[in-house]
Formats: sequence, C-alpha cells, structure tokens
Amino acid sequence: MDYREFFQALFLWLRQQEARNGGIFTREALSKGFDYSGQNITLVGPTGIWIPKGFEVPVSITTTAGGPYEDSFSVDGILNYRYRGTDPKYLVVSLRVGFLFQILHNACKVLVS
Repeated sequence: MDYREFFQALFLWLRQQEARNGGIFTREALSKGFDYSGQNITLVGPTGIWIPKGFEVPVSITTTAGGPYEDSFSVDGILNYRYRGTDPKYLVVSLRVGFLFQILHNACKVLVS
C-alpha cells in the first residue's frame, strides 16, 4: 500500500467532513470510516493504537483520561502516548508509529503546498 497516498486521501476526506460537521468528529463517525480505493477503512477501533485490517501502520491513536497509562499533553498540545503493555507485537507497533508520523508530516506538506 502507498501510505502517503492513503493519508493524503484521508486528510482530504477529513477536511471535507470538517466543512460539514464544523470540526466535530464523533467516535461513531470515525468508526464507520471512509471509502478508499473501494474499501471501507475504519479510523478508530477498540484499541488505543488502531491498525485497520491489511495495514502495517496505525491510522489513529486514542487515549482517555483516567486510563491505565500515563498519557498526557505537552504545553504545546502534543500527545505523549505512554503505552506500557507487555505484548511484543506492540513494541513493533510503537516503532511503526514513528514511521506513521513521518508519513503524516509528508502528507500534510503536500496538502498545504
């Protein structure tokens, strides 16, 4: 999969939805996802790090106040995600999150320019 292309399509879809919903995205709407290349891609799931079927990188990271981990926001609004699970699969996922942020950064640069 071309993740850069996917995330560009996702951000375009999010902007279109933002124009309709005033920037308020319900969990239900994100759970329904959006159509990408004839396939429905869900944007959140039952776990904090969400990797849709067939993906190798997460498409979202969610957290909740009072959860089992010490997640927090920095003074400039950046999420400090503190996953401390024991499943080795999630060590790999956490490394892929860094890859995701690079993809998102590059996708955003294209959308802005």
